[in-house]
Amino acid sequence: MDAARALENFAASRNGERRGTPVGFPRLHEKGKVTPSFRLRNRTTAGRSPLSHRIRFSNPSHLRLPKFGPVKVFGPTRKVRRLIDAGRFHIYSATLRQRAGRWTVSLTRVAAELHQAERSRSDRHAVPVGVDRGIISLCVAADANGVPFEIFEGVKTLKQAQTVLKKSNQALARTKPGSKGHQRARSRLARRHRKVVNTRQHLVHQVSKTLVDRAQVLVIENLNVADMLRNSHLARSISDAAMGELSRQILYKAKWHGVEVRVADRFFPSSKTCSGCGAVKSDLNLSTRTYTCDACDLVIDRDLNAAINLARWQPKEPTAEEPLASTRIVLLSTA
Repeated sequence: MDAARALENFAASRNGERRGTPVGFPRLHEKGKVTPSFRLRNRTTAGRSPLSHRIRFSNPSHLRLPKFGPVKVFGPTRKVRRLIDAGRFHIYSATLRQRAGRWTVSLTRVAAELHQAERSRSDRHAVPVGVDRGIISLCVAADANGVPFEIFEGVKTLKQAQTVLKKSNQALARTKPGSKGHQRARSRLARRHRKVVNTRQHLVHQVSKTLVDRAQVLVIENLNVADMLRNSHLARSISDAAMGELSRQILYKAKWHGVEVRVADRFFPSSKTCSGCGAVKSDLNLSTRTYTCDACDLVIDRDLNAAINLARWQPKEPTAEEPLASTRIVLLSTA
Protein backbone atom coordinates (compact mmCIF):
# COMPACT_ATOMS: atom_id res chain seq x y z
CA MET A 1 0.00 0.00 0.00
CA ASP A 2 2.80 2.40 0.84
CA ALA A 3 4.65 1.48 -2.36
CA ALA A 4 1.51 2.13 -4.42
CA ARG A 5 1.05 5.54 -2.81
CA ALA A 6 4.72 6.41 -3.43
CA LEU A 7 4.46 5.40 -7.10
CA GLU A 8 1.31 7.48 -7.47
CA ASN A 9 3.03 10.53 -5.98
CA PHE A 10 6.01 10.02 -8.29
CA ALA A 11 3.80 9.81 -11.39
CA ALA A 12 1.79 12.88 -10.37
CA SER A 13 4.96 14.87 -9.70
CA ARG A 14 6.49 13.91 -13.05
CA ASN A 15 3.30 14.86 -14.92
CA GLY A 16 3.05 18.22 -13.15
CA GLU A 17 -0.13 17.30 -11.26
CA ARG A 18 1.52 17.46 -7.81
CA ARG A 19 2.61 20.75 -6.28
CA GLY A 20 5.62 21.34 -4.11
CA THR A 21 9.04 19.74 -4.17
CA PRO A 22 9.50 17.17 -6.99
CA VAL A 23 9.12 13.57 -5.84
CA GLY A 24 11.59 10.99 -7.10
CA PHE A 25 11.19 7.30 -7.77
CA PRO A 26 10.52 5.30 -4.57
CA ARG A 27 13.58 3.81 -2.93
CA LEU A 28 13.99 1.28 -0.15
CA HIS A 29 14.82 2.77 3.23
CA GLU A 30 18.34 2.13 4.47
CA LYS A 31 18.43 0.15 7.68
CA GLY A 32 19.60 2.12 10.68
CA LYS A 33 18.93 5.54 9.12
CA VAL A 34 15.14 5.69 9.39
CA THR A 35 12.67 5.43 12.24
CA PRO A 36 11.83 1.73 12.84
CA SER A 37 8.17 1.34 11.99
CA PHE A 38 5.81 -1.33 10.71
CA ARG A 39 2.07 -1.76 10.26
CA LEU A 40 -0.24 -4.68 11.08
CA ARG A 41 -3.65 -4.93 9.43
CA ASN A 42 -6.71 -6.17 11.24
CA ARG A 43 -8.19 -8.03 8.24
CA THR A 44 -11.68 -8.29 9.69
CA THR A 45 -14.96 -6.82 8.53
CA ALA A 46 -16.88 -4.22 10.45
CA GLY A 47 -19.87 -5.46 12.43
CA ARG A 48 -18.31 -8.69 13.67
CA SER A 49 -17.72 -9.36 17.34
CA PRO A 50 -14.61 -7.59 18.74
CA LEU A 51 -13.49 -10.94 20.19
CA SER A 52 -12.92 -12.26 16.64
CA HIS A 53 -10.64 -9.38 15.62
CA ARG A 54 -6.94 -10.05 15.22
CA ILE A 55 -6.17 -6.68 16.85
CA ARG A 56 -8.15 -6.21 20.05
CA PHE A 57 -7.84 -5.32 23.72
CA SER A 58 -7.65 -8.50 25.76
CA ASN A 59 -7.90 -6.46 28.99
CA PRO A 60 -7.59 -2.77 30.00
CA SER A 61 -3.78 -2.84 29.91
CA HIS A 62 -2.97 -5.30 27.10
CA LEU A 63 -3.45 -5.03 23.34
CA ARG A 64 -3.42 -8.30 21.40
CA LEU A 65 -1.48 -8.09 18.13
CA PRO A 66 -1.15 -10.78 15.42
CA LYS A 67 2.13 -12.74 15.64
CA PHE A 68 2.96 -11.01 18.95
CA GLY A 69 0.12 -11.87 21.30
CA PRO A 70 -0.79 -9.62 24.25
CA VAL A 71 1.40 -6.49 24.50
CA LYS A 72 1.28 -4.28 27.59
CA VAL A 73 0.11 -0.72 26.89
CA PHE A 74 1.09 2.19 29.13
CA GLY A 75 -1.68 4.73 29.10
CA PRO A 76 -5.46 4.95 29.45
CA THR A 77 -7.50 2.79 27.07
CA ARG A 78 -10.94 3.31 28.59
CA LYS A 79 -12.39 5.59 25.88
CA VAL A 80 -11.15 3.39 23.05
CA ARG A 81 -12.54 0.23 24.61
CA ARG A 82 -15.91 1.89 25.21
CA LEU A 83 -16.15 2.93 21.56
CA ILE A 84 -15.24 -0.59 20.43
CA ASP A 85 -17.84 -2.20 22.71
CA ALA A 86 -20.48 0.24 21.44
CA GLY A 87 -19.68 -0.61 17.81
CA ARG A 88 -18.52 2.94 16.99
CA PHE A 89 -14.85 2.06 16.57
CA HIS A 90 -13.51 -0.49 14.08
CA ILE A 91 -9.73 -0.95 14.12
CA TYR A 92 -8.38 -0.94 10.58
CA SER A 93 -4.66 -1.33 11.36
CA ALA A 94 -2.04 -0.80 14.06
CA THR A 95 1.22 1.03 13.36
CA LEU A 96 4.11 0.43 15.74
CA ARG A 97 6.97 2.92 15.77
CA GLN A 98 10.12 3.12 17.85
CA ARG A 99 11.44 6.55 18.78
CA ALA A 100 14.07 7.38 21.37
CA GLY A 101 13.94 3.91 22.90
CA ARG A 102 10.16 3.84 23.30
CA TRP A 103 7.61 1.99 21.19
CA THR A 104 4.29 3.66 20.42
CA VAL A 105 1.23 2.14 18.76
CA SER A 106 -1.24 4.11 16.63
CA LEU A 107 -4.63 2.60 15.89
CA THR A 108 -6.20 3.58 12.57
CA ARG A 109 -9.94 3.27 12.69
CA VAL A 110 -13.19 3.72 10.85
CA ALA A 111 -15.55 5.42 13.29
CA ALA A 112 -18.94 7.07 13.17
CA GLU A 113 -19.26 10.85 13.07
CA LEU A 114 -19.56 12.82 16.27
CA HIS A 115 -23.00 13.25 17.77
CA GLN A 116 -25.18 15.85 16.05
CA ALA A 117 -25.44 17.82 19.29
CA GLU A 118 -21.65 18.24 19.27
CA ARG A 119 -21.52 19.14 15.57
CA SER A 120 -24.19 21.84 15.95
CA ARG A 121 -23.43 23.37 19.33
CA SER A 122 -25.24 26.67 19.91
CA ASP A 123 -22.71 28.08 22.37
CA ARG A 124 -20.00 28.56 19.74
CA HIS A 125 -18.92 32.06 18.71
CA ALA A 126 -21.12 32.89 15.71
CA VAL A 127 -18.95 35.72 14.34
CA PRO A 128 -16.06 34.52 12.11
CA VAL A 129 -12.75 34.26 13.98
CA GLY A 130 -9.42 34.93 12.29
CA VAL A 131 -6.34 33.00 13.40
CA ASP A 132 -2.96 34.61 12.77
CA ARG A 133 0.00 32.28 13.30
CA GLY A 134 3.32 33.81 14.26
CA ILE A 135 6.69 33.39 15.93
CA ILE A 136 6.32 35.58 19.03
CA SER A 137 2.92 34.07 19.87
CA LEU A 138 1.82 30.68 18.65
CA CYS A 139 -1.37 32.27 17.32
CA VAL A 140 -3.60 35.27 17.94
CA ALA A 141 -7.35 34.97 17.34
CA ALA A 142 -9.86 37.79 16.95
CA ASP A 143 -13.35 38.06 15.46
CA ALA A 144 -14.58 40.20 12.59
CA ASN A 145 -15.90 42.87 15.01
CA GLY A 146 -12.39 43.57 16.23
CA VAL A 147 -12.84 41.84 19.58
CA PRO A 148 -9.81 39.78 20.71
CA PHE A 149 -10.82 36.13 20.93
CA GLU A 150 -7.76 34.35 22.36
CA ILE A 151 -3.98 34.71 22.47
CA PHE A 152 -1.91 31.55 22.71
CA GLU A 153 1.69 32.04 23.70
CA GLY A 154 4.29 29.61 22.39
CA VAL A 155 6.40 27.62 24.80
CA LYS A 156 9.54 27.82 22.60
CA THR A 157 10.50 24.28 23.50
CA LEU A 158 13.41 24.00 21.08
CA LYS A 159 14.87 27.37 22.05
CA GLN A 160 14.67 26.57 25.76
CA ALA A 161 16.32 23.18 25.28
CA GLN A 162 19.30 24.44 23.28
CA THR A 163 21.67 24.42 26.28
CA VAL A 164 20.81 20.84 27.25
CA LEU A 165 20.89 19.64 23.64
CA LYS A 166 24.29 21.25 23.12
CA LYS A 167 25.77 19.41 26.12
CA SER A 168 24.22 16.14 24.95
CA ASN A 169 25.69 16.56 21.46
CA GLN A 170 29.11 17.32 22.92
CA ALA A 171 28.93 14.23 25.14
CA LEU A 172 28.00 12.12 22.10
CA ALA A 173 30.91 13.52 20.09
CA ARG A 174 33.38 12.51 22.81
CA THR A 175 32.36 8.85 22.73
CA LYS A 176 33.77 6.11 20.52
CA PRO A 177 31.42 5.02 17.72
CA GLY A 178 30.09 1.52 18.30
CA SER A 179 30.81 1.49 22.03
CA LYS A 180 28.30 1.12 24.86
CA GLY A 181 28.94 4.70 25.94
CA HIS A 182 28.13 5.89 22.42
CA GLN A 183 24.80 4.05 22.50
CA ARG A 184 23.92 5.51 25.91
CA ALA A 185 24.82 9.05 24.83
CA ARG A 186 22.84 8.67 21.61
CA SER A 187 19.81 7.37 23.51
CA ARG A 188 20.08 10.24 26.00
CA LEU A 189 20.11 12.81 23.17
CA ALA A 190 17.12 11.16 21.49
CA ARG A 191 15.09 11.24 24.73
CA ARG A 192 15.68 14.97 25.10
CA HIS A 193 14.60 15.57 21.50
CA ARG A 194 11.52 13.46 22.17
CA LYS A 195 10.59 15.63 25.15
CA VAL A 196 10.82 18.76 22.99
CA VAL A 197 8.56 17.22 20.33
CA ASN A 198 5.98 15.96 22.84
CA THR A 199 5.77 19.32 24.64
CA ARG A 200 5.21 21.19 21.40
CA GLN A 201 2.68 18.65 20.13
CA HIS A 202 0.73 18.82 23.39
CA LEU A 203 0.45 22.62 23.16
CA VAL A 204 -0.67 22.53 19.52
CA HIS A 205 -3.36 19.98 20.35
CA GLN A 206 -4.65 22.20 23.15
CA VAL A 207 -4.77 25.28 20.90
CA SER A 208 -6.51 23.55 17.98
CA LYS A 209 -9.09 21.89 20.26
CA THR A 210 -9.88 25.20 21.98
CA LEU A 211 -10.41 27.02 18.68
CA VAL A 212 -12.64 24.28 17.27
CA ASP A 213 -14.72 24.07 20.46
CA ARG A 214 -15.33 27.81 20.81
CA ALA A 215 -15.71 29.10 17.23
CA GLN A 216 -18.21 28.28 14.50
CA VAL A 217 -16.23 29.80 11.59
CA LEU A 218 -12.41 29.92 11.53
CA VAL A 219 -10.30 31.78 8.98
CA ILE A 220 -6.65 30.81 8.60
CA GLU A 221 -4.00 31.94 6.15
CA ASN A 222 -2.48 29.70 3.51
CA LEU A 223 1.20 30.04 4.48
CA ASN A 224 4.01 28.57 2.42
CA VAL A 225 5.92 27.18 5.40
CA ALA A 226 8.40 25.26 3.22
CA ASP A 227 9.65 28.47 1.58
CA MET A 228 9.65 30.31 4.91
CA LEU A 229 12.07 27.72 6.29
CA ARG A 230 14.63 28.74 3.67
CA ASN A 231 15.31 31.87 5.69
CA SER A 232 18.30 30.79 7.75
CA HIS A 233 17.68 33.50 10.37
CA LEU A 234 14.10 32.42 11.11
CA ALA A 235 14.11 28.71 10.24
CA ARG A 236 14.55 27.51 13.83
CA SER A 237 11.87 29.84 15.21
CA ILE A 238 9.42 28.92 12.45
CA SER A 239 9.97 25.22 13.08
CA ASP A 240 9.50 25.73 16.80
CA ALA A 241 6.19 27.55 16.17
CA ALA A 242 4.73 24.49 14.36
CA MET A 243 2.74 26.60 11.89
CA GLY A 244 2.04 23.76 9.48
CA GLU A 245 1.06 21.31 12.24
CA LEU A 246 -1.39 23.79 13.78
CA SER A 247 -3.23 24.34 10.49
CA ARG A 248 -3.30 20.57 9.83
CA GLN A 249 -4.92 19.87 13.19
CA ILE A 250 -7.44 22.68 12.80
CA LEU A 251 -8.53 21.36 9.40
CA TYR A 252 -9.17 17.76 10.42
CA LYS A 253 -10.69 18.57 13.83
CA ALA A 254 -13.03 21.12 12.25
CA LYS A 255 -14.48 18.36 10.04
CA TRP A 256 -15.21 16.25 13.11
CA HIS A 257 -17.01 19.05 14.97
CA GLY A 258 -18.82 20.59 12.00
CA VAL A 259 -16.85 23.85 12.07
CA GLU A 260 -16.38 25.85 8.87
CA VAL A 261 -12.76 26.71 8.00
CA ARG A 262 -11.96 29.35 5.41
CA VAL A 263 -8.45 29.45 4.00
CA ALA A 264 -7.42 32.97 2.98
CA ASP A 265 -5.34 33.57 -0.10
CA ARG A 266 -1.60 33.31 0.40
CA PHE A 267 -1.05 36.83 -0.95
CA PHE A 268 -3.77 38.47 1.14
CA PRO A 269 -2.03 41.41 2.96
CA SER A 270 -3.44 40.67 6.41
CA SER A 271 -0.53 42.27 8.27
CA LYS A 272 -0.19 45.33 6.02
CA THR A 273 -3.91 46.20 5.95
CA CYS A 274 -5.35 48.55 8.57
CA SER A 275 -8.28 46.96 10.38
CA GLY A 276 -9.75 50.40 11.05
CA CYS A 277 -9.89 52.09 7.65
CA GLY A 278 -8.64 49.45 5.22
CA ALA A 279 -5.52 51.30 4.07
CA VAL A 280 -2.68 49.05 2.91
CA LYS A 281 0.95 49.82 3.73
CA SER A 282 3.49 49.34 1.00
CA ASP A 283 6.19 48.06 3.35
CA LEU A 284 6.16 46.52 6.83
CA ASN A 285 9.24 44.99 8.46
CA LEU A 286 9.09 41.86 10.58
CA SER A 287 10.71 43.73 13.47
CA THR A 288 7.73 46.14 13.65
CA ARG A 289 5.46 44.55 16.24
CA THR A 290 3.00 47.47 16.52
CA TYR A 291 0.94 48.51 13.50
CA THR A 292 0.52 52.28 13.08
CA CYS A 293 -1.80 53.49 10.34
CA ASP A 294 -0.76 56.68 8.56
CA ALA A 295 -4.32 57.35 7.35
CA CYS A 296 -6.42 57.02 10.52
CA ASP A 297 -3.67 57.01 13.19
CA LEU A 298 -4.74 53.58 14.48
CA VAL A 299 -2.19 51.97 16.80
CA ILE A 300 -2.70 48.23 17.35
CA ASP A 301 -0.71 45.07 17.89
CA ARG A 302 0.54 43.67 14.59
CA ASP A 303 -0.73 40.11 15.14
CA LEU A 304 -4.11 41.28 16.45
CA ASN A 305 -4.54 43.52 13.42
CA ALA A 306 -3.79 40.60 11.09
CA ALA A 307 -6.25 38.33 12.93
CA ILE A 308 -9.05 40.91 12.55
CA ASN A 309 -8.37 41.26 8.83
CA LEU A 310 -8.39 37.48 8.40
CA ALA A 311 -11.75 37.25 10.17
CA ARG A 312 -13.20 39.75 7.68
CA TRP A 313 -11.77 37.96 4.64
CA GLN A 314 -14.32 36.67 2.15
CA PRO A 315 -13.63 34.22 -0.70
CA LYS A 316 -14.02 35.61 -4.19
CA GLU A 317 -17.10 34.53 -6.07
CA PRO A 318 -16.29 32.90 -9.45
CA THR A 319 -17.52 34.87 -12.46
CA ALA A 320 -19.21 33.47 -15.55
CA GLU A 321 -16.02 33.87 -17.59
CA GLU A 322 -13.97 32.20 -14.83
CA PRO A 323 -15.14 28.58 -14.33
CA LEU A 324 -14.54 26.69 -11.13
CA ALA A 325 -11.23 24.87 -10.88
CA SER A 326 -11.48 21.11 -11.05
CA THR A 327 -10.81 19.23 -7.84
CA ARG A 328 -8.88 15.98 -7.82
CA ILE A 329 -9.68 13.69 -4.92
CA VAL A 330 -7.09 11.08 -3.98
CA LEU A 331 -7.92 8.47 -1.38
CA LEU A 332 -4.89 7.63 0.73
CA SER A 333 -4.45 5.08 3.44
CA THR A 334 -3.53 6.58 6.80
CA ALA A 335 -1.15 5.15 9.35
